[in-house]
Amino acid sequence: MNAAVLSVGSELLLGDLTDSNATWISARLRERGVRVVHHLAVADDVDAIVGSLRWLAARADLVVVGGGLGPTSDDLTREAVAAALGVDLELREDLEEAIVARFAALGRPMAPRNRRQAFVPQGARTAPPVGTAPAFAVDLTVEGAQRPVRVIALPGVPWELHELWSTFVVPQLDELGVTGATVTRIVHVAGRGESDVASVVEPLVADEADVTLAFLAKQHGIQVRLTATGRDPDDATARAQPA
Repeated sequence: MNAAVLSVGSELLLGDLTDSNATWISARLRERGVRVVHHLAVADDVDAIVGSLRWLAARADLVVVGGGLGPTSDDLTREAVAAALGVDLELREDLEEAIVARFAALGRPMAPRNRRQAFVPQGARTAPPVGTAPAFAVDLTVEGAQRPVRVIALPGVPWELHELWSTFVVPQLDELGVTGATVTRIVHVAGRGESDVASVVEPLVADEADVTLAFLAKQHGIQVRLTATGRDPDDATARAQPA
């Protein structure tokens, strides 16, 4: 399965914030044997988010969206996903109750604007918030895609995203039939340049169909990265072992 990560937030494009969520999501997907083919950051603009969603959905089987689910005017992921689907937003009373309960647990009244977080695209599957932003998932059909693409929208707050991954995203991956694991093994080489290392290593793995190769130049050496996918981590490791 191919996946893409869409990070929503103008602050990412302004350079005010490092997109650590995309890196974390990619690592979790890799552990399940899913190949991430695109990372894309987009500004807080409905049309831009819709265009990005459709572009990624034409190139991946799964799109994970991070951010834009807060209560303020610049949080537009809900509206954009609904527009991409061609449906309206609907209020889910169970989500509203969960948000109210969350504020009560914190000893704070819920501000009226937080109510908008209980709106999701019609027909969406939802997960109760662990903070104040519920997650949701929909199936998006776009021209060029062979089947509907699962779009999973998660809050951008890292700890919320991490917790919802195990409770909401992992069951979605199971439902989609995602199996397997991907392992990257790293060989550290010192004393030779990147080109010299490549000239030695590339012929060694030329016939290893299960292993992909990448080089990363560091200040004190070269990392040779051998990546293999198998039924489980042990099988993936075994596939990389000959190389």
